[in-house]
Amino acid sequence: MKNGLALALLTLTLAGCAPGLASTPIAITPVPENAFVRSGPVDLGDPVRGLYGAAGDYRWVDVYRLGDTELTWQRAYLDRTLPVTPPAYVSVRVQRLLGDDGPIRWAVLDWEQLPLPAVEAACASAIRDNSAAIESVDLGPLSHPGYAKSTAAWRPATADLADPRPVLMAVDAESQAAICRWQGPTLPSVKPLVTRWLVLYPVYDLQAGRVTRIMVTIEGQVEE
Repeated sequence: MKNGLALALLTLTLAGCAPGLASTPIAITPVPENAFVRSGPVDLGDPVRGLYGAAGDYRWVDVYRLGDTELTWQRAYLDRTLPVTPPAYVSVRVQRLLGDDGPIRWAVLDWEQLPLPAVEAACASAIRDNSAAIESVDLGPLSHPGYAKSTAAWRPATADLADPRPVLMAVDAESQAAICRWQGPTLPSVKPLVTRWLVLYPVYDLQAGRVTRIMVTIEGQVEE
């Protein structure tokens, strides 16, 4: 009897932690079309924590705040280059520089690179493991009114979600969440020059060490 109980406990333990045996449920959150990512303002905080980027003569830290159905961001421009490869999760102590030309810039007083786990791989696994739930989302109510009827009849195929390659796009230092983005399959065309995609945003909880939810939405663009 004792041996049987021990075996049962071992089976439950393995089911809770071994890959492929069982996983903690992940919330699937539908978000209206083109409504998830929006520009700030947000409280930059002190120090400023976010993803470092650089292009041309500009260097910056993008600061994100994750809500229930939106991701708000604001860019803090820096006065010098940081010796890291973008995108890097950094913490920067800054002081505002005075000046009227161009965007507000911040003088870097001190900085450090913060550690991040392999969130992209974890987000890819979460998409694959939850493909059935993602496929079942009714995209019609998420669509702009002119696209609702045709979009409601469409579902991604299982093969469409078999090899996702999400990319890290945001870290919310306040809620300790890393957000990846994956642009999935193209939706059927409704109007000329308009292209729309299924887009997924897996949210990785840095404290829990796992993906806790996946935002399901539609994003599109109009060719000029």
